[in-house]
Amino acid sequence: MKGVQVRALPALLPALLLWACQAPTRRGIEAPELPAQWSSAAASSVETELQWWRSFGDPVLVALIEQAAQSNLDVAMARARLREAQAIARAQGAVLRPNVDLAAAASRSQPSENTRQGAFVGDDDLYQLGLEARWEPDFFGRLDASIAAANATEASALENLRAVRVSLLAELASSYVELRGSERLLAVLRDNARVQSETADLTRVRVEAGLATDLELSRAIAQLRTTESEIPSIEVRRQITLNRIRVLLGGSGGNTPAALTREAPLPQPADSIGMGTPSQWLERRPDLRQARAELVRYSELARGAEADLYPRINLSARVGQDSNQFWNMLESGSNAWSIGGALLYPIFDRQALRDSAAAADERAQVALVQWQKSVLSAFAEVEDALSSLARERERTQKLGQALDASRRSVALAQELHERGVVDFFQVLDAQAQQLRVESQLVQAQTQTSGRAVALYRSLGGGWEGFEDASQE
Repeated sequence: MKGVQVRALPALLPALLLWACQAPTRRGIEAPELPAQWSSAAASSVETELQWWRSFGDPVLVALIEQAAQSNLDVAMARARLREAQAIARAQGAVLRPNVDLAAAASRSQPSENTRQGAFVGDDDLYQLGLEARWEPDFFGRLDASIAAANATEASALENLRAVRVSLLAELASSYVELRGSERLLAVLRDNARVQSETADLTRVRVEAGLATDLELSRAIAQLRTTESEIPSIEVRRQITLNRIRVLLGGSGGNTPAALTREAPLPQPADSIGMGTPSQWLERRPDLRQARAELVRYSELARGAEADLYPRINLSARVGQDSNQFWNMLESGSNAWSIGGALLYPIFDRQALRDSAAAADERAQVALVQWQKSVLSAFAEVEDALSSLARERERTQKLGQALDASRRSVALAQELHERGVVDFFQVLDAQAQQLRVESQLVQAQTQTSGRAVALYRSLGGGWEGFEDASQE
């Protein structure tokens, strides 16, 4: 009976190979449909500038960006995660190759005297030295799927590093814009406070001369103090922003770059921002590339879980020296070898393996939906940022016109007051109106630059200039 079974094994090999052809295959991944162009008429099909921060024309911003890209702590953590994923992928890639070990062993045994063997055999020494090889042919793609999943994890870690850089550059640029906007707003408030202080002093002189009333003086002082009261909160905002920039640079409060201690103009974006096409954007934005890499990883894990339902074949071989005496181990009589194979086919736990494969497949489906959702959400983010920038530019233009009219209104009110045509309160009202409009203009200009940074961030560029060989 045993002979029949042994002779039947070669006949089973073709059937086994035919079964191998039915191993699980990789799933196709299709990108969500995107329009050929952006919906806004203001969008440019020109490829987006990779080093977009240079378009603001601010050398301090450029220097800060280059410093943060190397010293930021979030970037350092993302680099470490990438190196970890690369090491795991390299280790996983070795599973397809035969595993060869140099093995040496020495043992001494004493069988029980109450056994047949022990009654006639005394102490036994065994010395072994040789090479042992093991190999699992990957007929059904289980090992290949694990390698592909590890490679996808490495790709995900790389895209995560790029996404961290994109977020860092945008957050730093936004913080820098906010810092300069706070400085500009402080300058406006201080200039207006100086003018209002001069107005209050002049009004006090006029009261002493009987040419003005105490009510006029009280109104002038109240307006001055109101303007001065806004300064401390803006100074606090500036300090908070400065501290945030220090954190982004990866340093403590004691290493503030000298350029940040000096006031500078508020950086303004270029009039035209290159957008590229949605298809170009989809291939460039790292968080979407990371989501796709995660989808590949879960798909490969599902393929590997399905491959667990198929047989596993293990081959082994050994060549070396075996001897009961150490001194003659290297003699030809101690030569020994062995070769063998084993087939493992799950039977009683197949239902559990099927359930595990089904769960892995559902995780892959979740990753697919998550990737599609990420693409659509990111596309809406670009459209929102583009629209917001256009509206903010329009608002800035209107406020600029309003400021010109407010300045003419103040000059005219002062002239008419000196001629006795209008009372002093109209001068104060005109000054207050000018301060409001000027403050709103500074805030709108700051918002315009911030909206431009948000648009650049949504386009996903900026990481390309900081790649190194270990990341490619």
